[in-house]
Amino acid sequence: MWNENIFAACLQETWREGLELLDRPGLGTVMLAGKRSQSGRGSLGVGIALGSKGVRAWKDAGSVIHYGFGPCAIAIRLLVQDDSGADIGIHLVSVYRHDEWDWDDFGETWNAIIDCKQAGDVVVIGSDCNAHLGVNRSGQVGAPIGPFGNVSCNEAGDRMKLLLASRSMVAAATFFKRGRGGYGTWRSFAYPHRLFQIDHFFCLGDDLVRVTNCKRWTRGLVDSDHKAVILTLRVKKKLKKEVPQQRDVLKKRDYGRLVGGDEEATERRLEFGRGVRRRIEAMSDEGDGHSRLVKALAEQSKELPKLGKAGAPWYVRAKEKMEELKPERNAAVEAWMRARPTRRMEAKRRLREVRGRWRKQVRMAKR
Repeated sequence: MWNENIFAACLQETWREGLELLDRPGLGTVMLAGKRSQSGRGSLGVGIALGSKGVRAWKDAGSVIHYGFGPCAIAIRLLVQDDSGADIGIHLVSVYRHDEWDWDDFGETWNAIIDCKQAGDVVVIGSDCNAHLGVNRSGQVGAPIGPFGNVSCNEAGDRMKLLLASRSMVAAATFFKRGRGGYGTWRSFAYPHRLFQIDHFFCLGDDLVRVTNCKRWTRGLVDSDHKAVILTLRVKKKLKKEVPQQRDVLKKRDYGRLVGGDEEATERRLEFGRGVRRRIEAMSDEGDGHSRLVKALAEQSKELPKLGKAGAPWYVRAKEKMEELKPERNAAVEAWMRARPTRRMEAKRRLREVRGRWRKQVRMAKR
């Protein structure tokens, strides 16, 4: 953990006994939950390991550990700060769903351990879920899985997706494209040349915007038949908006109504000039004359309409025909997004037809 600068790690199948808290001052801390007693090689068991920075975040949150969910689930709370100094809580959970765990019982544990979080906390669940989730390339908004990953899906995967959908959660790795290395995380002894994607990080759909990367890690923490999954979380969700310069404000206004030789245009110009003069007089003690003039112009120009974005030359030439197709295209997109599963293929065919006509018109306009 210390060598790789890892903030926190979720562990499954630890095969250890009871509840443990292992601490190495200056290096990290490991919380473990296992069966009361083990036999043979052992089974089950979960844990959360924290690096030195993670330990500080855990202590800042009050050193909270949620142990009471048996040998296959554990949760802690971490407290970090964004760039503005605001506190961000992270509800970190480690879950191991073994094949013999009844789905109803698993669902109750899943919901209970998530409900331990404090309001506003970011939920992150690291899990060996023993389920093939497949992919979703339909473009459906709010789906629990994305378009990237191993395509195979089994019954456990369908049950897992229903559970994720019930909590508006997503499998983060399925929203990030990976290169030739693939997406698999576990190698079966029966299929030694094939990697199955059964290890995941899950988060709330609203928090997916915080995830900047999630993929199989090429390195390994321990000697195991599983590959680690790494997730990068961005603490600051919203970036501060850049304050526009006064000259930029002036450029974005339409001065057409002030142009012309008729009496109305002349009167509008005079009124605009009087407004600028009043503003300059109101700030007589602020800066030099040029700065006051630019500021007064910027404030007065806000009463003018905004300048529309100039269209591409080819679009201007074919604007009439393109505007005729635009409502039909937009209606087809909306119908496809709102279509029920039984009507989705029909809506998709209609969308392809409309988009085909749109693209044909674009090609003709660009010649």
